[in-house]
Amino acid sequence: DRDDPGAGTLKIGYSWRPAKNEARGTLVANEGGPGYPSLTSTYLWTPMYGDLLQNFNLLVVDARGTGKSGAIDCPTLQNLGGSQTEGVFFAAIAECGEQLNSTFRHKDGGYVHASDLFGTVDAVDDMAAVIEALGVGQVDLYGDSYGSFFAQGFAARHPEKLRSLTLDGTWPLVDANPWYPETPATLRFAFDAVCERSAACSAAAPGSATARLRVLADALDAAPLSGQVPRSGQRPESVTVTG
Repeated sequence: DRDDPGAGTLKIGYSWRPAKNEARGTLVANEGGPGYPSLTSTYLWTPMYGDLLQNFNLLVVDARGTGKSGAIDCPTLQNLGGSQTEGVFFAAIAECGEQLNSTFRHKDGGYVHASDLFGTVDAVDDMAAVIEALGVGQVDLYGDSYGSFFAQGFAARHPEKLRSLTLDGTWPLVDANPWYPETPATLRFAFDAVCERSAACSAAAPGSATARLRVLADALDAAPLSGQVPRSGQRPESVTVTG
């Protein structure tokens, strides 16, 4: 807790891959989630950056509460199945919060109210501290999915540490609605745009791809498809597909 020195410290895990040649800068990649450790996705980013790694360092930092950065361990929540809108889900979140509030000892002898200390702001400031400690100067930050939310938070709080910002699968940071009402409209636009820009798709079936998906869904509702689905190392599974 940067506002309370008596709360103690948390170790932050990161990986550093130096450029093969003289470094022209440092690339930083951040994973989605929230909850996915970034270090485990390094194998994806290495081929994504490709030849850039000849002349750029690669820095990956696990957000606090994940991976090598004090991973949160709340068994009830982690093993919970079913819908995230059910009361049992919110009860599991509350249980995890209570657990965090009785995990870390404060220097005054009590416990740190830690359930408030694993948010985006804290993780953003941790990454800034790692960049500062390594003395690498301004970085080129990439974030996908929740990582794009994280990256926007980083840009807002630490713009002086950025040379560039790349957002992939972007989520809005400002005026975000937790129910994401823009998602259905965005999906319809995306299906239509991708098909329109694909020579094969647009030639095979011109017009609205979303409208054709509606026709498919209606057909599946009228006559569902059933069959056996192969599974790696397991017996095939019987599946029925409806609209």
